[in-house]
Amino acid sequence: MCSIQKYNKQFSELIRAQRAIKGYSQEYIASKIGITQPAYSNLEKRPLNMSVSRLITILMLLELPFDVISQELKDESKKHKYNL
Repeated sequence: MCSIQKYNKQFSELIRAQRAIKGYSQEYIASKIGITQPAYSNLEKRPLNMSVSRLITILMLLELPFDVISQELKDESKKHKYNL
């Protein structure tokens, strides 16, 4: 699996997990950002394909810090660098 796919998977899992913790449905988040549930589902599956502004909006709705993105990338980079 290439690194972009790994990052997409990691972000997808993070967003999905936080959404579940908050008790939000995909439909709820979609309505808050002005898109349909199927469109949101596609974004959640491939979060790196969304615009930065949309990603920031979703992070804010889920109350995730913005640096979670850079931290996830750093952690994955370290694992890849040291083959962990």
